[in-house]
Amino acid sequence: MPKHYRPTGKKKEGNAARYMTRSQALKHLQVNLNLFRRLCIVKGIFPREPKKKIKGNHHTYYHVKDIAFLMHEPLLEKFREIKTYQKKVKKAKAKKNEELARLLLTRQPTYKLDRLIRERYPTFIDALRDLDDCLTMVHLFAVLPASDRENLEVKRVHNCRRLTHEWQAYISRSHALRKVFVSVKGIYYQAEIEGQKITWLTPHAIQQVFTNDVDFGVLLTFLEFYETLLAFINFKLYHSLNVKYPPILDSRLEALAADLYALSRYIDASSRGMAVEPKVDASFSSQSNDREESELRLAQLQHQLPSSEPGALMHLVADNNKEVEEDEETRVCKSLFKDLKFFLSREVPRESLQLVITAFGGMVSWEGEGAPFKEDDESITHHIIDKPSAGHLYLSRVYVQPQWIYDCVNARIILPTEKYLVGRIPPPHLSPFVDNEAEGYVPDYAETIKRLQAAARNEVLPLPGVGKEDLEDPQNLLYAGVMSRAEEAEAAKNKKKMAAQEKQYHEELKMEINGSKDVVAPVLAEGEGEESVPDAMQIAQEDADMPKVLMSRKKRKLYDAMKISQSRKRSGVEIIEQRKKRKKSAAMEEIVVESLLSGNRESQIEAAIELTNLSRKQRQKLAEREIISPLLSMLQSQDCITTEVALSALLSLAFGSERNKVRIVKSGAVSTLLEILQSETKMVVLELAMAFLLILSSCNKNKVKMASTRLVQLLVGLIGLDRLTIQAKVDGIATLQNLSTLHQIVPLVIASGAPYALLQVINFCDKSSELADKAVALLENIISHSPESVSSIGGAIGVLVEAIEEGSAQCKEHAVGILLGICNNDRETNRGMILREGVMPGLLQVSVDGTRRAKEMARELLLLLRDCSGYVIKNKQSKIEIVEQIMREIDQEGERIPGTMLKIKANIRSIKLEWKKGKVNPFVRGIRSRLIRPKSMPLNVVNDRDGSSRILLTDPAGSTAEVLLYGGQVVSWKNERREKLLYMSTKAQLKPPKAIRGGLPISFPQFGNFGALERHGFARNRFWSLDNDPSPLPPANQQSTVDLVLKSTEDDLKIWPHSFELRVRISISPGKLTIIPRVRNTDTKAFSFMFSLRNYLYVSDISEVRVEGLETLDYLDNLMRRERFTEQADAITFDGEVDKVYLNTPTKIAIIDHERKRTIELRKEGMPNAAVWNPWDKKAKSIADMGDEDYTTMLCVDSGAIESPIVLKPHEEWKGRQELSIVSSSYCSGQLDPRKVLYGDY
Repeated sequence: MPKHYRPTGKKKEGNAARYMTRSQALKHLQVNLNLFRRLCIVKGIFPREPKKKIKGNHHTYYHVKDIAFLMHEPLLEKFREIKTYQKKVKKAKAKKNEELARLLLTRQPTYKLDRLIRERYPTFIDALRDLDDCLTMVHLFAVLPASDRENLEVKRVHNCRRLTHEWQAYISRSHALRKVFVSVKGIYYQAEIEGQKITWLTPHAIQQVFTNDVDFGVLLTFLEFYETLLAFINFKLYHSLNVKYPPILDSRLEALAADLYALSRYIDASSRGMAVEPKVDASFSSQSNDREESELRLAQLQHQLPSSEPGALMHLVADNNKEVEEDEETRVCKSLFKDLKFFLSREVPRESLQLVITAFGGMVSWEGEGAPFKEDDESITHHIIDKPSAGHLYLSRVYVQPQWIYDCVNARIILPTEKYLVGRIPPPHLSPFVDNEAEGYVPDYAETIKRLQAAARNEVLPLPGVGKEDLEDPQNLLYAGVMSRAEEAEAAKNKKKMAAQEKQYHEELKMEINGSKDVVAPVLAEGEGEESVPDAMQIAQEDADMPKVLMSRKKRKLYDAMKISQSRKRSGVEIIEQRKKRKKSAAMEEIVVESLLSGNRESQIEAAIELTNLSRKQRQKLAEREIISPLLSMLQSQDCITTEVALSALLSLAFGSERNKVRIVKSGAVSTLLEILQSETKMVVLELAMAFLLILSSCNKNKVKMASTRLVQLLVGLIGLDRLTIQAKVDGIATLQNLSTLHQIVPLVIASGAPYALLQVINFCDKSSELADKAVALLENIISHSPESVSSIGGAIGVLVEAIEEGSAQCKEHAVGILLGICNNDRETNRGMILREGVMPGLLQVSVDGTRRAKEMARELLLLLRDCSGYVIKNKQSKIEIVEQIMREIDQEGERIPGTMLKIKANIRSIKLEWKKGKVNPFVRGIRSRLIRPKSMPLNVVNDRDGSSRILLTDPAGSTAEVLLYGGQVVSWKNERREKLLYMSTKAQLKPPKAIRGGLPISFPQFGNFGALERHGFARNRFWSLDNDPSPLPPANQQSTVDLVLKSTEDDLKIWPHSFELRVRISISPGKLTIIPRVRNTDTKAFSFMFSLRNYLYVSDISEVRVEGLETLDYLDNLMRRERFTEQADAITFDGEVDKVYLNTPTKIAIIDHERKRTIELRKEGMPNAAVWNPWDKKAKSIADMGDEDYTTMLCVDSGAIESPIVLKPHEEWKGRQELSIVSSSYCSGQLDPRKVLYGDY
């Protein structure tokens, strides 16, 4: 044949030459599918997975060399011979020759798999490594019933059972068992033999049922091979113990289903070279036959004689007489149950417990004949029982559940039995096959076991207070003594660690304070330092991503899959932690209820303290379980501590729950509180009682019932007493304010002398304090029902005039409202009296700088006073003319004081000197502050690499803010501790044309989609400029300020045809961020606009945040097509998407962050509306520039003019003001003080 000759056809190369499909293999071997499967199973041939499948993905591929290996297998010819022989049997049966068929079946050819065992497992270690599936399969068929349908014979089941018992007997004798875990699938075991860990699964001792979805033909083929393999291994293992194999068992014990016990006795006797003496109880031995016993002993003695035949398996036995040294773990396992005797009840898994107990050095017996010892044996230490109660109890033993055995084995120590006693719910059964540290979650009981193990390894010293009974029971001694010492050591270690951390924090804080005082660093350097932080973080992130870039695609996908797996594992751990937390909370609820209802005063105090630490939902749930009555009984105690704790607990129950408030009042709490207020108790208790009354009075259903008692008269008398603190007076006045919201209660308040008491409080307190604010507000409410009750009191108008001049903005507003009500009630009498008290300078100041409502009422009152004709002026210069001149200036120029104020400055001074001699009037100071521009710190302007500019503001205390010229937007605000206070989206884009998600954007001239312009207007999408000629504003100390201006451009006039100037002053001071916007109409015609300051606040957890100050107000719900509703809740909480616009809101709103123990206080002027928005999870995922989980740390609370647009005439100007201030918590329980959150400053 020529050298380069090739036969016709395509030559097979690559995968086509190395692999063939199963159909090709069957054709190549000339066998059917069942025979091919049997060959592959016994030979260990498995399908392969080629990288490129020639015939497609729906085929099964085998390697060509594996098929060639099967072609030379002698079993192939034996199987063909058996197949041919079966045809003869079938032919005889077809001819109805039953005798010939039976004869042929007895002479059927057989085969052995010994050669295949030696071929597949050249060494004994190889066989042990492949023993897991073998043991699981053999143990499964050992409990299956015989079945003709599945071709499972009785002798096959008996053989499997014999092999499993032989294996278990060796494990028990060699103490090789290491781990046991009882699961729903079965019982997992792990043993260690010659350094190899072998794990197998055994089914539970219940009746097994055949299923139709399992191919038992394939399983029986595996079982055939595994039976031979296990026999080989048992042979080797028994010879390693110098025991003959196979063993001969005691026929009597075998008949009593005590195979494992019989094997253990046989191994022990054979290893000592002695005959097996039957040691059973007397009743059993009396029934035995002497002849059978002698025959058994003779057979065993013959079996122990050395065999003259070499044996087919003796080549596996080597160095049998060589003693194997026991390792440390084997010695521990061997002596775990040493000197302990166990008795098993009928209901427990006897075979499993017998294996485990004997493998760890214990002695075990059971009920029935053939047991080593009886139930009434006094030396039994533990009785294993698994039913609710036992019959006769022996005091000399401990009755425990079976789980205690398995947990002791896995922990390698004798665990305390208290948690495993009969009738108790045992602790969780932990799997020894799971690495808790690697999984990221360590159960509580695992931590307890670790502490017990650590204590057991150390020497146990005598402890004081250990009695004789503790010494007799080592478990109690270990649990009560050693474990308490371990807990004390751990507590001392944690205390030392916390002290070191606190010391380090104080040192860092001291260095920071010293650095700020001694070294004055330039602001630019500080800004550059802040800029370098993201660069360093970016570099670190790039370094972390670099290895991933260098990976191949396959490894990168594997790495991503690993990360996904770790993320899922963490999610699972979080779910477990949440369940654990809920379970602990439920357990704590039960403890609180039981302790409160127990009647023990000490337990009740502890339960009341724990009650304040529970969540609002838990407290509301507990209130339905009759815990209010024991708390009210604690209020009647003479002990101040008990009363204080009970008041705090009742406060926490009432806070945020209308139902609980009604329950508490119905239980008779008001009368008990009145007794406390009248008693000479501690001031803390009085304050808590006042706060409790305030909370109860906020519920409309309680007001009538509370007013029907002596509460109103008592509160009116208490608010004028000097012994009460200011906070207690504030709460008392606020309680009267809540009650007076019902018209039928106001006459009772007036009749109790409330107007005179309130005027006394206003007269003697600081006019700018919260106490004055509350008193004047209540007085205004009384005026609306009975003006004569105030005007008839001498000196009342003088006190109100002082409040207008010296009070806060709210105090001035309510005082002007009171004077307006008095004036409207009787103009001719009261107007002259008001003028004689010198009210004009204060009214003029309020008409310029007051709130919107105060301005309107001040101007209305000024008009009433200007029209007064009955008042005679003695001076030559008419003061009324001066007032008219000032009113004309106000009407012409609006709120802004122009240069013409210089002309009338002398007139205002003359009014001051004439009406209020010797007293400095705040109106003059207000005018002077507008004419003198305040000193401000130099601006720090930073130009970024992308060309954008930002201004860095820093106050002397160390808080900072960043303002971008793009959008004129505050994008960062941090306190002196460098904690961020404004939310900024992780996906925010700080470049045009898109708006910036986060910070403090400005919506102008439109809010949301309330108009035809783009959403929230165009001001946040424009570049602003620094205002070089800002309008003069009142000066402020320790603040950093920047003025920005946005003027209309040609592009703006195309979409909104109005010329305007929008100016914003942004100031930061310690704990405050102030924004003052002004809009001026520079057009020739009037226009209207909307305005809003969107405050993206950074919170710890949105579910732990509440917004207060908006209750009982009307709002537009944007989720319900802007329908109008009324807020019914005490405070706004968040458990889903919220998008509401509240109408006619107060000047102060509180955002309470419970987890951070911090309140963000929002004060505003000129902006009557407030919007609250959080997108929640679904909508957050749909927003492109917002992270999926960002909604959990964000809350948007806007202040603005939204419902009614602001209308400006040509050259008119509108001004607003917003102030964000941060207030920390000071409540002793760790929560925010509900009194200060609702009604007052911190």
